[in-house]
Amino acid sequence: PNIPFSTSVEGVLEKYGIKILHQIDENSKEFKLCIDDILHRIENIGPVVDSNEAMRCEYISTVLHIAISILRGLVILPQMTVSVEESSDHIDYAIKKILDDLLEKIICIIEGKQNQLEKGMAQNLMQCRSSCKMNLDTLKKKRKAEEAFEEHEYVYGIVITVMDWYFILHSTEGIYCTSKTEYRISLTNDIIKNPTKLRKNVKRTLEVIVGLLKDRVSASDEPANKKHHVEEIIKKK
Repeated sequence: PNIPFSTSVEGVLEKYGIKILHQIDENSKEFKLCIDDILHRIENIGPVVDSNEAMRCEYISTVLHIAISILRGLVILPQMTVSVEESSDHIDYAIKKILDDLLEKIICIIEGKQNQLEKGMAQNLMQCRSSCKMNLDTLKKKRKAEEAFEEHEYVYGIVITVMDWYFILHSTEGIYCTSKTEYRISLTNDIIKNPTKLRKNVKRTLEVIVGLLKDRVSASDEPANKKHHVEEIIKKK
């Protein structure tokens, strides 16, 4: 499909009818825990400047786990395997919603790449597409054989370089993505003495992540409703 780029995450969300991001209270225990954890990690393992993948994942997981704890009812799986183009691929992180004791659906795919944005984007798009197919297969299992089934689905993607966070909405109708570096979390030694900028940037990024997850958790699984959701985008393109 064509890949339209939005100049802001808010623009993408507004097209999908999500006008307000999830507001994060800086005084909440979850947010304070996130900031304290990041600061402790910088002191203990060093800043994210030309760091290796394992070090970056330490910081990425902190932000993602806090987002999950704010919403509840979700699970995060590191290094999950999905089938991509007749082969298997390891996803850095997958966030899932538990449907019942046996079924679950993927709502967000996270890929970390150090200074390899294009490669990370391409990989994330393929993983999101495969996740949409997996979700559709899951929904088919919930339906009776004689029930009509329209294949409409969407999944959120996040691509993270050393400090920059990019957000993707991948649906069976089209792909929407941020095109500018609007969400940057600088993880350098100087923020230990003055974490004001860190708090501001983490708050902005968390509000987007939680907003995306909240939308996907609350969205109806009925194909007709998801189809209407996507049609609203197409009208506004």
